[in-house]
Amino acid sequence: MNKGIAGYVATSGEVLNIPNAYQDPRFNRAIDIKTGFYTRNILCIPMKSSKGQIIGVAQLINKMPEPMIFTNEDEMLLTAFSSLASTTIEKNLVFQELQSILDDTSEAKVHLSKIVQGLPSVIIALDNTGRVVSVNHPELLNISDETMDLMKFNSFDIWLGSKTNALLIDDIRSAFKGEIGICGRDYELVLNGHVFVVNYTASEMEEPEIEELNRAAATGGNGNRGGKSIGFKFDLKDDEGDEESSDEENSDDGGGGEQFDDYMRKKVASFNKGKKVEGVVLCLEIIDSKRRITDTLLKYMPPPVVQNLLAEAIDHSEGCKLRASALSVDLRGFASLCDRLDAKDSIFILNQYHQAAYDVLSSGGGLVDKISSEKVSAAFGVPDANESDPFDAINAAMRLLSQMEKVNSRLSDCSLPMVHIGLGIATGNVLCGIVGPSKRLDHVIMGETVTNAASIQEATKLYGCNLLICDKTQREVRDKFHFREIDNVKVKGNNIPITLYEVLGPGNAELAREIITSTICFELGLSEYRNQNYSVAQLHFKKAIQTSDDGPSKMFVQRCQDLLEGKIKLAAEWDGCWDLDKTDKTE
Repeated sequence: MNKGIAGYVATSGEVLNIPNAYQDPRFNRAIDIKTGFYTRNILCIPMKSSKGQIIGVAQLINKMPEPMIFTNEDEMLLTAFSSLASTTIEKNLVFQELQSILDDTSEAKVHLSKIVQGLPSVIIALDNTGRVVSVNHPELLNISDETMDLMKFNSFDIWLGSKTNALLIDDIRSAFKGEIGICGRDYELVLNGHVFVVNYTASEMEEPEIEELNRAAATGGNGNRGGKSIGFKFDLKDDEGDEESSDEENSDDGGGGEQFDDYMRKKVASFNKGKKVEGVVLCLEIIDSKRRITDTLLKYMPPPVVQNLLAEAIDHSEGCKLRASALSVDLRGFASLCDRLDAKDSIFILNQYHQAAYDVLSSGGGLVDKISSEKVSAAFGVPDANESDPFDAINAAMRLLSQMEKVNSRLSDCSLPMVHIGLGIATGNVLCGIVGPSKRLDHVIMGETVTNAASIQEATKLYGCNLLICDKTQREVRDKFHFREIDNVKVKGNNIPITLYEVLGPGNAELAREIITSTICFELGLSEYRNQNYSVAQLHFKKAIQTSDDGPSKMFVQRCQDLLEGKIKLAAEWDGCWDLDKTDKTE
């Protein structure tokens, strides 16, 4: 920048009139050597903007005829020329700045317009008078051309109707006042005789200020773009007064700063003309039946699963039957625990249990269907049935039992009592569907299988074990886990006998010696019990208790005693099936 005569003038701002270039050490001879040209004398003058900043240099070389040199009169002529040239350069720099800003703004508007058009929601933009500027999807609200004209020429409270949409009107007015967080859910919007249920948000918008334009006009465009080419021509034309603007642009009367500043103020005013300073953006999310079903399913299923269901046109609103493994979990004795603890501790325990149950069951492939106080229910095989569903259900149940040990460790650290759970699993057909009023839709899984799972879970209290499954479940995974048969029962609401099995552990793991011994004793006792040899059965059950403090054996010892003492009467042709609903009572 500071090399040669021009570089020196550009950095120093001095006027150089050099009669003999080769005698001046600042002269760079490289160009002459390269081109063969001979420079005799030089007149070089700085070119300054209206703010006194150097924006270039004007240079004359080799005054003719030889051997004449540049005079003071030449300096005055070149100074006048450079003043005119500086004004033209300054204009072009500002025009470049304006063009860049306008290009960026135009690109941003096009991009934003595409985004808004792609949104599923209806976006209504209101100007600062409350009139509609634009609506991205008028067809979704059945807005005709006549209605659109009404919306564009009248404030929002006119076309919304002060009585039919009073709440929405109040919220829009609040947004105009600058309030934030304005929204509504399940709002019944009445528009042009049509009723739409929508979720809405209303927020204030402000047009971006043109500080960059004003700064460009104020600094002569010599800000961040000072190093760019000045060969660009940009013509901003007003709708009115084009000739006046053109005359000013092309004038070369040397008026300089004042006329140019006045010219730029008019251009900036033209750029601002018709732009909205502020307004409100109203976003309407129309909630139709499909959207409600989708939202309901998303509460229970991952988004990819819901997308597949919708793509396959599976209508859960009409219900469907599937084969699944239903799982029921219960937090033991929580009601009595609440009476001894304050509310904060009770809720903390409940949330620890719920979080553990949800995490384990959902990560294991289960669909958590219900969470209510101390009970949790899930289904494996909904919405897509799989051969591994019974295995996944049992595996998740065993993982949850293990996870509850960690929960109890956290409760112990907080000086809170430990809690225990019981689980029941049944396999069979279930009915799935979305039920409820339109604003309170819920996804339900119901049927005999779900009821059986809940009854089997309740039976774990009676038999003193943590996990029981039905015979249908056991048949499908018999080679993958260690089981023992517990009892043949009839559960509440079902007259078909169900054989209960306890899951002792994974099939690829060895059972402890005392568990094996206790299981053998229990099976011997169960055989004698079914042959109604109650005294002999008691002996085997007591051996099982001595070996491993076996819970089911304790229950059978008491049942045999009650049968021996006549406290419980059996039918003459008893088939060995115990009716849980009519005899034993759980706590």
